[in-house]
Amino acid sequence: METKSFKIVFLSDTHRMKFDNLFVGEGDVLVHSGDEDLRYESHLITFADWLGSQKFKHKIFVPGNHDFFIQDNIVESYSILKSKGITMLIDEEITIGGFKFYGTPYVPTYGDWAFMEKEIFLSIRYNKIPNDTDILITHGPPQYTLDNTGGGNVGSNSLGRKVLEVKPIVHAFGHIHEAYGYRSNSDTLFVNAAMLSSFFDSQGRCPWTVTIENKKVVDIIQTVRV
Repeated sequence: METKSFKIVFLSDTHRMKFDNLFVGEGDVLVHSGDEDLRYESHLITFADWLGSQKFKHKIFVPGNHDFFIQDNIVESYSILKSKGITMLIDEEITIGGFKFYGTPYVPTYGDWAFMEKEIFLSIRYNKIPNDTDILITHGPPQYTLDNTGGGNVGSNSLGRKVLEVKPIVHAFGHIHEAYGYRSNSDTLFVNAAMLSSFFDSQGRCPWTVTIENKKVVDIIQTVRV
């Protein structure tokens, strides 16, 4: 029997960059891990029009700390995104193609941004992540994994502990622009898909396309035009 490949494309931290410069390719699921910098309803509508038009049957969005409009207008935001065929995950799950996706936007507190909590409260929130999660989508990274800003590791310690417990196939995030890339351990592929550097330029970055077969990652490549 032929093994069916399941392809997921990951991107994050687009910060209202020009969509003409952003190629996402095709696949089964397109995942955006937050920070389109949605400050107003008009920003969300423009973003939803673009994301909803991509050639994927399923599109998932998890907000980030710059997405203030969503934090302040949750119900309206769900409605706008749903009208374009986009699933927003805020501490919730969806099963697609036999894979359980779970998303949460919350990150450790620093400054006055959206979707932030102190680590003690994050620990309670992250404990809600189901242990049978296959694809974990968070806005921020776990501590010591693609979370170095150049001034230290700033990921969540409680998220790191939960990921080691859950052992998802893929854990995708962004937030830390300096740490774009991927790494893996024996259980999980970690993907930081931040599209912009800390200077808010793209530096040739591309979304990541991950191929899964038999519940295992078999390939990860940058998504480029050919």
